[in-house]
Amino acid sequence: MSIKIAKPFKKNTVEDYINAALETEKWISENVVETDSGIVWKFSPESDNYNDAPLTQQKSWYGGAAGIGFFYLRLYKVTKDAKYLAVSEKAAANIIATYEGASLYDEKGKGSQIGIATGFYNGPAGQAFLTQLLYDETGKKEYKEFVDKVNADILGAITVTGDTATWSGALGIISDGGLVLYLADQYERTKDEKIAKLLGKVGNYYLTKEEKVGDEGSRYYAMDTVDFGLGENGYFPNFFYGTAGTGYVLAKVYEVTKDERFLTASKNAAKYVISVSDVNEDGTAALACYNIPYKQDIYYLGMCQGPVGSTRLFYKLYELTGDELYKQWVIKLTNGIIEAGAPAKHSEGYWHTYCYCCGAAGMLEHFLHVYHFTGDKKYYDYALESADVLLRDSFILDDKRRWYTRWTRLIPGDVESYTGLYHGTAGCASSLLVLYSELEGIKNLPEFLENPFK
Repeated sequence: MSIKIAKPFKKNTVEDYINAALETEKWISENVVETDSGIVWKFSPESDNYNDAPLTQQKSWYGGAAGIGFFYLRLYKVTKDAKYLAVSEKAAANIIATYEGASLYDEKGKGSQIGIATGFYNGPAGQAFLTQLLYDETGKKEYKEFVDKVNADILGAITVTGDTATWSGALGIISDGGLVLYLADQYERTKDEKIAKLLGKVGNYYLTKEEKVGDEGSRYYAMDTVDFGLGENGYFPNFFYGTAGTGYVLAKVYEVTKDERFLTASKNAAKYVISVSDVNEDGTAALACYNIPYKQDIYYLGMCQGPVGSTRLFYKLYELTGDELYKQWVIKLTNGIIEAGAPAKHSEGYWHTYCYCCGAAGMLEHFLHVYHFTGDKKYYDYALESADVLLRDSFILDDKRRWYTRWTRLIPGDVESYTGLYHGTAGCASSLLVLYSELEGIKNLPEFLENPFK
């Protein structure tokens, strides 16, 4: 047994990025679990306490087999090695064979945490997204048939009341909003007017939850703050379960329906995020806090509740309207990450986690997107720095690489290595594949559902 120690003076090269991803794959493969119909993975070799929790269910997109299958699909696209495609297909085979069907939605009931349990990131929609990508790659009919079945069950599970419709009543992307994004992607592929009509009704439901805040735009009580360990009636400004994410969902509904009410509501959500953001002295950088009024002194820097996510609202509005204000806020919020010292410096809102959801892996991909959006090389340089942080803070044992992380911010002693896409090792390696592809000119890597950057 041997342990490799990073060379402190070595400058990373393009080969280091692909080699790190391949070393990561070796560790992930060490944690595979064979089933009668395919494969899943251990969530964490240190603990089995997470397998039935929302977001970390074994087949989920966020922390389970669907997301890890996405990593393997990216690895196949980069290396052209069919054995990695085969792994992704084995994950899909188990997903299809063990699908619970429409009863899943009935058994889970309603409510905000329940919305998470059946949403895109934990439920069948995320699993269907993997099979959709595999259908795009292989053309195998079993993948399309599974997508169609899941779509029918999602559409059938919604509660329609007059001109409104909702699944759980929770608006966040981590809950019902993720289903909206998934169905919007399906509409773009199929032009199925049943989907468009239903998304219009869901958009109408969202509008009933719009709260005007004087001249400062509109906010949304997207998720119950008590469920996140906070007091009642707190407002999250940012992406995964806040106003920025809700505004992004409404922009996607507008794209499908062309109903100007949804675009107006999306603009008002952006206006609110701007109004509550803290801006530096020269006006070049901004951040929105974690929660108002409960956690106004904590600023997340990643995707879930930070600028990596919230800029997606502003990018989408710039794409839809051409208004330079929105482009400037993509830049300001991205500069907020840099001014806070990330990715090298950790802070209360960017604790020692390296994942796609709230860490350096998400920052890496985001900086590359903003580099292409603006043409400003400094963002390219910060993408490289993000990769350096990932490589420096990983652990290698017997040529197998992983990341130990403090995923639960409020439990500092809870340090484990995870396999998943959004909060684990697969997500870290996946972002390194994106950088490698950038440097090698490799095109058409599959992209995250909620990412609008071209």
